[in-house]
Amino acid sequence: MKKLEFSTPDLPDPPIRAVEPPKRDLQLVRVEESNQIASAIENELQSKERSLALTFARSIALAWLPRTKTKEHTVVRELQLGTGFKIRVTYTAAGGSKMPFGEDRFVLAGIQDLAVKQDSARVSFENVGDLLKEFGLSRSGSQYRDLRQRLNRLKGLNVDIELIDGNDRHHDMVVGVGMRVIEEWAMPTRRRLAAEGSGQLTIEGSPYYVQISQQLMNYLRSSENQLIVRMDLLKKFVNRPLGWDYLVFLAHRCGAARSSSVVPHSVLMEMFKSGNQSDSRTIETLRGFHEEIMLATGNRLEARIIEMEPIRNPKGGRPRKQWGLQVGPSQTLITSGKREPRELLARTISGS
Repeated sequence: MKKLEFSTPDLPDPPIRAVEPPKRDLQLVRVEESNQIASAIENELQSKERSLALTFARSIALAWLPRTKTKEHTVVRELQLGTGFKIRVTYTAAGGSKMPFGEDRFVLAGIQDLAVKQDSARVSFENVGDLLKEFGLSRSGSQYRDLRQRLNRLKGLNVDIELIDGNDRHHDMVVGVGMRVIEEWAMPTRRRLAAEGSGQLTIEGSPYYVQISQQLMNYLRSSENQLIVRMDLLKKFVNRPLGWDYLVFLAHRCGAARSSSVVPHSVLMEMFKSGNQSDSRTIETLRGFHEEIMLATGNRLEARIIEMEPIRNPKGGRPRKQWGLQVGPSQTLITSGKREPRELLARTISGS
């Protein structure tokens, strides 16, 4: 058999692929981002310029979706109200759909925020670019594909929000049962999206939309059910679901605080520990997020992770370390415009 030979023509050097920056550089970027947010907060408070913030359902935000992909079709979370009652949130992926996870929480929050701003269960937008911009996404094909997949998962999501007492009995007041998150949505094809982006296609009206359920819209209209968090803070953690969840939790606790209190070790582990991760490793991770948030807020949040008295080992040996999250009344982070600054980062749940 004749051996094939290939000549190699002179070609320009291949483009250098983008590589992930070293860990140290990534930390520097995050520090710079935090400093920019702190400056923005200071400027807004002085000028009373309206802050960009997301408004979304408090119970859904605090009883977060899974952080990683899961095969489970039902996920149950419970929130202690501190008044002898708990809120139990049950997520169900209905009709053979997949459970939302990870960055889906940002799309879910963004859709709720747009519904509140438009005061309508039907969130309309003339150009998908507007929606992508709202979520801090580019027009790239992969990000648009991901957005469609996230909307599909959220469309199959049902939420039960129940008020139960300390004995695990249902209270007379049921916040929502079988609440659909998204009823339907309409998006352009990728070809149509490209045509819009190049200016080859002009559309009158608002042909694209995301329709949330009227039940969810009614729930969002009550200020007691709302959580408000700065957009720039949330965007820092879009790709880090655990950091997002810690930020939302910190926002809620600091905003609701009327006096100093401590979130115990057991609660922190239940909420933020991943799998077989050690307690100390979990705290180390939370401290990293905590430092980022405190830097970004100019230390306006009264919050710190503290070491608690260790638990003695009855069999002898080294005592087990414990930590807690101490929170108290915090300073303003969000202004609503030329009128009054919003006192709190988060509104309280039912007077808690």
